[in-house]
Amino acid sequence: MQRIRDHVYEFENLVIGGNLPALLYAYSKSLPILCIKRCPPLRFQETEAPVFSGYQKVDLWNRLSALLSLSGLMPFSNKINSLRITGENSAEVFSDSRKFSISFNKLSIFDEENIHGLEPPIFKAKKTYKVYDWLINRGMSKHNLTHIDSDDSFVKRVLFYQSERKGAQKITKDVIAISELSEEQFCDLDYSENYARLKAINMMKEAGLRGYSNGYSKIKKALQYYAIAIEHDRREYEVIGRDIYKNTKSIEHHVVSERDIDKTFLAPHLKIIAENL
Repeated sequence: MQRIRDHVYEFENLVIGGNLPALLYAYSKSLPILCIKRCPPLRFQETEAPVFSGYQKVDLWNRLSALLSLSGLMPFSNKINSLRITGENSAEVFSDSRKFSISFNKLSIFDEENIHGLEPPIFKAKKTYKVYDWLINRGMSKHNLTHIDSDDSFVKRVLFYQSERKGAQKITKDVIAISELSEEQFCDLDYSENYARLKAINMMKEAGLRGYSNGYSKIKKALQYYAIAIEHDRREYEVIGRDIYKNTKSIEHHVVSERDIDKTFLAPHLKIIAENL
């Protein structure tokens, strides 16, 4: 009698990746997918595929994840930590406490992170980081701005959105400072969370925003305002850029940008996906 731990899970075609292109590919072709690293898109990003116009990427990612899971196309759920290629058509999948053996005819990889046993990349990409610094509004006068842009990659945009904090008033707007940083900048203290907060405040001042009212000054004969009070909440980031690997007979590395999704392998399936979401 074969023990469960010795069982080999067999797949004809298997998708590897936890990003939006991987989920779109798996769903459009009804293929099983292993999300070794879940990579939901950052909020407030709209998909660039025209058929999904108006969809935020993270909403589309969440919807596809649910549909794939309910369809039984996520065989190991989201409990996978890593994968190791052990042969041309075999691999081992590792969870927190177990190891699973799998075999496949074809492996479609969209993200190589936490995959071991691959040949070294033939091209090392110079990665950049899209960084979100989430800021809490502790004192800012009411305004109608949705965003403020700058010409610098550090705090390239200050985005205002209705606060989702418990107890916050409906008119309260919290803030996201959005940056695009190189690897060197990402590790540099001059581009840290606190400097992002300070630059965001400076951009708000230049745009004419102020803190809460401090009453009317009879001396200056004008309303007085406190300084803008902004508190840093958390930092999130997304890595942009990916090393290039050589394809083999059984392993294919898919390199596709979000804007090209509807122009490449998904073109015949996008309308079907959109109608079923």
